[in-house]
Amino acid sequence: MNPQHLVISPETAWGTWVTPAVAIPVDEFSFKPKRDRTRRMTSGASRAPYASWLSGAKEVSGSIKMPAWGEQLGKFLVAAQLTNVTSAQPAVGTDPTVYEHAFLADDTAAFAIADALSVQAQYNASIGINILGMVINKLAFECKAGDILTLNLDFMAKDESKIGGVWDYDGSTASPAIVASPTYFSRAILPFVFTGAVLTTGGTVSKDGTTKQLSVADGTAQAKIESLAFSMENNVEMPAFMGGPCAGEATLGNRVISGSFDRSMATVSTTFYDEWRAGSQVALQLQFVGQIITNAYRRELTITCPLVDFDDADWPAIAGDKKRTTRTVNWTAVEDPTLALDIGVTIRDTQASY
Repeated sequence: MNPQHLVISPETAWGTWVTPAVAIPVDEFSFKPKRDRTRRMTSGASRAPYASWLSGAKEVSGSIKMPAWGEQLGKFLVAAQLTNVTSAQPAVGTDPTVYEHAFLADDTAAFAIADALSVQAQYNASIGINILGMVINKLAFECKAGDILTLNLDFMAKDESKIGGVWDYDGSTASPAIVASPTYFSRAILPFVFTGAVLTTGGTVSKDGTTKQLSVADGTAQAKIESLAFSMENNVEMPAFMGGPCAGEATLGNRVISGSFDRSMATVSTTFYDEWRAGSQVALQLQFVGQIITNAYRRELTITCPLVDFDDADWPAIAGDKKRTTRTVNWTAVEDPTLALDIGVTIRDTQASY
């Protein structure tokens, strides 16, 4: 059963409950708590075995599928460990409700994760599940022509408990009550859609010294893109330690950023074709422009990878093939040695900060 919605709040420290406050509509919510159980078989007083059941470590994981809404996306980016956030107002005098947020990875920080979410999955007015210390292990966007931009999240967490139950991490602390009046964003807020999508390759990437936003100059906007996908995996580990069944810490592994796009090959940029064929490392930017906030400012989501490698591909025929030809282009991000970055994300919305 999918919840009516998820209610979330950022935690000030991993595994420290903060009452969820903001309701996020979702398409699917898959929840997989697992508690290891070990049966020890020994001899008994009869021919039947003498069995002892022992509870082991507890693992909490799951997935979320939702529209990529034009508000509140930043909370999930921070939980996906893009924790170096800079917020600014591009036109504070004339458009005070417009904010821009730049999200970068902080690879100088400790490996231990501090940023997470407290989440309540509400099934109705009295039934729900609390999730403590939710960290986004994989964040993925995907979009097809004619459709909305979808956000898929794979998460891990410290603990979970039903409303009114008891947390397992200490076996005594009560799981909080249901949040009766969470904040909903306006029904007028829509997700990003394919009509506002632009895929740019090549060009020169620079970082603004004040806003920390990444921009691409002299790139090539690719035409006839039929679908695109982006994913960032954090390879999070949450080991259990002596003294308790639940994860005792959350640590980051190597970050892997990759993606793909399907392109009609009826017309092809020879520059892109040469880069693709040669395996050149180039910049890649995905931009989604959404609803108007006010005046000239629209909601935006921009993902910039300063350098990507294109994978090998099956080259289309130059002549002689009378069918419509498409190709899937796969890519993997690498660190730009000058910027010391492999990703930067910018969001424009009405949130004052993340």
